[in-house]
Amino acid sequence: MLDVEVEEKAGPKGKHNKDRTIYSYGTEKTSVVLDGRKVKIERPRLCVYKIRKLTLKDSNSFSRRTR
Repeated sequence: MLDVEVEEKAGPKGKHNKDRTIYSYGTEKTSVVLDGRKVKIERPRLCVYKIRKLTLKDSNSFSRRTR
């Protein structure tokens, strides 16, 4: 059930897509309540990546040497 939603959002596992912004990022042990009982499950995790290039104003000052 959760795997279907992961595939819808992050795409099929093992298939590369350069335009993908959401990635499957393993699983996490957690518990849910099902029919009034607490059940342990492994919940899939997703990561969102936004590719953005950053430029620092003072980046040149780090590479200059002063004597």
